[in-house]
Amino acid sequence: MARPHPDAFAAATPALPLTVPAPAADPALHAAIAPAAVVWPWLARALLLGGVLAGAAVGVLAMLMLAEPPRQAPDLARLLRAMVLIKGVILGGALTLVAWRLQHRCPVSILAGYTTALAVAGSGLGWLWGLSLLGLGSALFWGGLLGAWLVAGRDAAAGSDWLPAFGPGAGRT
Repeated sequence: MARPHPDAFAAATPALPLTVPAPAADPALHAAIAPAAVVWPWLARALLLGGVLAGAAVGVLAMLMLAEPPRQAPDLARLLRAMVLIKGVILGGALTLVAWRLQHRCPVSILAGYTTALAVAGSGLGWLWGLSLLGLGSALFWGGLLGAWLVAGRDAAAGSDWLPAFGPGAGRT
């Protein structure tokens, strides 16, 4: 069976732009979002917060039902809980950044991605609070944050109007 030449595939696929056009240069970017596919900012923030709280509750409940109680020294348990609180601050920072992004119109798919990713991070945080199977909780937490970062990379508005200092053309004079 003959395999196609790699250049034949590259020629058949269109090149993707490396930057998102600025809204002033391309007003159709924001107009392309259908009115039925956008969520009001206050509803988007409420759904995001509800999703993260539900994820944390699921993580705590799963930890209580599935994991055995930890057998650790009290000093180690205090240290580990302090580290979980630090991860909670990190999740709070990510939640604040996403809520800041949601002050503008947002497609439902992007909101679902942010909510799912941060809910997974919240469930990891809830699991970590129980101090058992720390690797699983850490994987959920960091995987959720990585997922939110990947969603932000797919968000067309993330590089244009809500954070102009880091968007396309930043630093040009």
